[in-house]
Amino acid sequence: MNTKFLYILFFSLILLTNGVLFAQPDSSEKVNKNSLNFSPAFHNIQIDASVFFILLEYGGHIDFDLFQNNNNVCLGSRFGVEHYSKGDFGGAAAGSPYTNYNLYLRFSKISKYLSFNFLGGISYYTTDQPDYLPNKVLPRIGFEIKYGRIVGIILKGATSFNENNSFIGIGLSLDYCHIL
Repeated sequence: MNTKFLYILFFSLILLTNGVLFAQPDSSEKVNKNSLNFSPAFHNIQIDASVFFILLEYGGHIDFDLFQNNNNVCLGSRFGVEHYSKGDFGGAAAGSPYTNYNLYLRFSKISKYLSFNFLGGISYYTTDQPDYLPNKVLPRIGFEIKYGRIVGIILKGATSFNENNSFIGIGLSLDYCHIL
């Protein structure tokens, strides 16, 4: 390896750690609890199922935090899969069943028993009936409100601004969150 590169790396690490190791006590104690701090970490894993009349949704999600503050406000990402079965009183609705593979930017606020997630990102929509709505990448936004720690009641909704790919429902979730 190039010795010049090693010297630059070594002195950069010393400069970066100098502020942490040798900070004055009065400057290191004053931390704004509302500021988001860069602290990448695993946040949550969740399995859920929701229903609304004749619409069934179930899925699994993994959340990662990029930023977090001391008030349990988090900014991060979510990777998930959701499967939907829609129907009407005559049987399955057109385009159903379908599956969404989601990649979201996630804003979360978590308290002892209640959590809010606001989601925005992209979804890869797949169906067995591509002539109805072809398999494609769609923009997607959504929300979740959960009550409970490990087993909880969940109200969730999502849309890709297409009536055939929108959902709102209430159901159960089984999850683990590192903050609680």
